[in-house]
Amino acid sequence: MNVRERRALAERVKRFWQGLSTEGRGQLGNALVLGTLDWRDWLESKPPLGFWSAVDQQRILWEMETSG
Repeated sequence: MNVRERRALAERVKRFWQGLSTEGRGQLGNALVLGTLDWRDWLESKPPLGFWSAVDQQRILWEMETSG
């Protein structure tokens, strides 16, 4: 993945994450941690490689910020 593709992916992940409610973030986080994630529950089309990994990084940062 080149720099342009990585930036586009990061922006897509950021928009996706910011569009989730607090409850949605919690549900998605649980699915990521428990390994029960089905992309069809969250997106209309299959995301590119690395999308969920980048979302998980956003989740970790969010949990660190909200846990005090």
